[in-house]
Amino acid sequence: MKEYAAYADFPFELQIRTVVQDSWSVLDHKIKYKKSIPIELKRRINTLAALFELADREFREIREGTTEALNRTEEYGTIEAESASPEPEPARTPTGKKSGGYTPLDAFSLLRIAKHFFKDEEFEAYKIDGFTQEVTKLDPGISRGKFNFYMCIMGDAAAHRGDAPTIERENKWTWNSAH
Repeated sequence: MKEYAAYADFPFELQIRTVVQDSWSVLDHKIKYKKSIPIELKRRINTLAALFELADREFREIREGTTEALNRTEEYGTIEAESASPEPEPARTPTGKKSGGYTPLDAFSLLRIAKHFFKDEEFEAYKIDGFTQEVTKLDPGISRGKFNFYMCIMGDAAAHRGDAPTIERENKWTWNSAH
């Protein structure tokens, strides 16, 4: 690139690390740099290094699993199709095959439903998790389709009465009556 031509003669090293890798690097440098470490302590340091590596891998797998779960939620049919009937729809296994049971309501599908009904609202993830837990505690067998259906019914009833669906500051779903 032309704008970096002035630096072409300067060799450098670029290190790209995760937060966990960088933390370990700093600790490892402080512990071992220019020091003679007894073998028993070296083993403990190596054990810590393995734990940091494991933590890094787990964080990556959690991130990837979360992305996959979110993508699976986005692959479901439209909200309108899911809400057309209170009947349970077949569940999909992690491989995408139908299993014949309910598709349980989870935080990802609840967020998708919330964004459909409250398009202009921002939702905080930990509040969606808590709300999902409250809903599933009240009705442990509730499916994504059934929850969609109930939201449509509430929306239709509110529209008929002249109410508007709104969200309070704490992201609780409420209905403001015009009467």
